[in-house]
Amino acid sequence: MSRDGNDVTQKQLSTIEKLMVANQQLMTLNEKLSAEIAYSASIIATIREPLLILDKNLRVKTANNSFYKTFGAIESATEGHLIYELGNAQRSWDKQWNIPELRKLLEEILPQKTKFTDFEVRITLANAGERIMLLNASEITVEKGEEKLILLAFEDITEKVSARKKIEESNNRYHNILMESPFAFSIMKGKEMLVTHANDQIKEFWGKGDDVEGKTLLEVLPELIDQPFPAMLDSVYTTGKPVYANEILARLNHNGKIEERYFNIVYQPHLEADETISGVITIAHEVTNQVLARKQIETSEHRYHELVRSSPSLISICKGEDMIIEIANDAMLESWGKGNIIGQSVFEAVPESVEQGFDKLLLGVYNTGLSVQAYESPVTLLRNGTKELVYYNFIYQAQRNVNGQIEGVAIIANEVTPQAELNLKIKASEQQFRSLVTQAPVAICIFKGSDFVVEV
Repeated sequence: MSRDGNDVTQKQLSTIEKLMVANQQLMTLNEKLSAEIAYSASIIATIREPLLILDKNLRVKTANNSFYKTFGAIESATEGHLIYELGNAQRSWDKQWNIPELRKLLEEILPQKTKFTDFEVRITLANAGERIMLLNASEITVEKGEEKLILLAFEDITEKVSARKKIEESNNRYHNILMESPFAFSIMKGKEMLVTHANDQIKEFWGKGDDVEGKTLLEVLPELIDQPFPAMLDSVYTTGKPVYANEILARLNHNGKIEERYFNIVYQPHLEADETISGVITIAHEVTNQVLARKQIETSEHRYHELVRSSPSLISICKGEDMIIEIANDAMLESWGKGNIIGQSVFEAVPESVEQGFDKLLLGVYNTGLSVQAYESPVTLLRNGTKELVYYNFIYQAQRNVNGQIEGVAIIANEVTPQAELNLKIKASEQQFRSLVTQAPVAICIFKGSDFVVEV
């Protein structure tokens, strides 16, 4: 009996010890759980975004400080209440969360293991007016057997939406200005360059009618496939760097006929509110008439220069008071004997002309506009290192710009050295003959012409 009694006592003691150990373990677990709960609660409390933890019946178990501050809520009107019944002390937004679609989403989370993100809600607050919120909700993972909970987070995107709206309004104003501008304008989106905006001016340039929006550029203008424009657009879309092209040739198919037209074009990236590149903006101005006119002028000038260059006469054009040699044909350069002196002052390149007073003649024409002519005029030149006396017939003429202002002097000359030397010999011979006649010891008279004019 005693032994049995002792046995029972030992068993009881063993059971008590086991219960004490289990109790200690349970207390330890509770402490850990409490610590974890407190840790989790402290994290939730310090998160800047408003948070709610809901039970399976969608009643609020807890809310963080940000929730109370953002919505002006009080704990007594929040914890233990259904999400649909929440309000603040003044009840200014009472039951604003009672939204059928939100209710459906929340009620599906626990049974169907679902979650939702970015559910947009507009709510009016007493202290902040209308706010736009994004709601995100998911089940909180807990140990098996524990109460299932839902974490509901709120993000106030009012400022973001307002900023995005301002950017969109600014873009719309910008687009409207460009759509109504006298310049050709279009917006193309994506790598395929889908036309989303095109004003009347660019539609006229393209010549494919008004129905171009919603089509890619190459669908509208297949003739561009072998021209530089697709590569330029792709470069802007890929790199974000604008491309500028002046007087670029575009071959466009208008009514079955390829027309060559010239444009000044700017391609620049089209940016969305988040600064991502979504397409390319085109701004173009047709300059066909200007280019063709310039080409005609260039052709005319080329012909003029070729005529001057190939002329047997000596021709040069000197500009400004310094008489800078702008044009000089080969014949003139060879006559001067100084090599290629185009771009230099004739006064410096041919200094012997100054010594003989030709600078005064040139500047007199430049200042007065009155031409100067000379026949068999003697000029001493240092040609190819040798001093030579040569004779010219020349004319200096003022050169005027389109406004009639004198900007230079043209020199047109012919070297007549052999003829001048012969004339000098003839004149010398005549002078010698006259001297002999007048000094002869006999009477001599020479009559000239039908009127018998006495010459000697």
